Amino acid sequence: MSDSNADLRDICLREAKDADPERAEFLRQLARNYEAAERSEPDGFSISHVLIVGLAIYVFCLPVLWLVSCSYEPSQTPKGAIVEQIGRFTEAADGRYVARTFMFGPKIEFRSGRREWNFSEEETPVIYEDTHPLPASHYEFQELNPRNIWRFVTIKTSDGSDPRNNGRRYYAVLPD
Repeated sequence: MSDSNADLRDICLREAKDADPERAEFLRQLARNYEAAERSEPDGFSISHVLIVGLAIYVFCLPVLWLVSCSYEPSQTPKGAIVEQIGRFTEAADGRYVARTFMFGPKIEFRSGRREWNFSEEETPVIYEDTHPLPASHYEFQELNPRNIWRFVTIKTSDGSDPRNNGRRYYAVLPD
């Protein structure tokens, strides 16, 4: 027990001897509290230890995080009026891959306070593999379906690989 807690406990016990019974019981309880508080404190624990550990973590982590951030390069995306990354490809029977695109599906228009679906196919998106457009013969957008809020696109990668595992990103882009 630290000197200050031990001293306070001793003072409480000494005062309890000469006090009336109610006050004596209060002082004995206070002495027990000082003793319990001392047992709950870890040995050698102080705020300076916390500050030293925090500073050590900061000094070690700062250079590591700086090195990691220096090597980080955000992925490049193609430029266009609308750009949507597409994924979740499923393999079709003919060896091509099918995915959904949501930004090129039917549009919701509000007319006279009512919601109406616009199924016009005025937009002709282009499929990009990373930042390079695929030839038009490598992709095909299916017609809009009134039962869906998406539009299916079927693609064939530039090298015939599986787009789920080749490490490249695919985008549907409406050119500017």
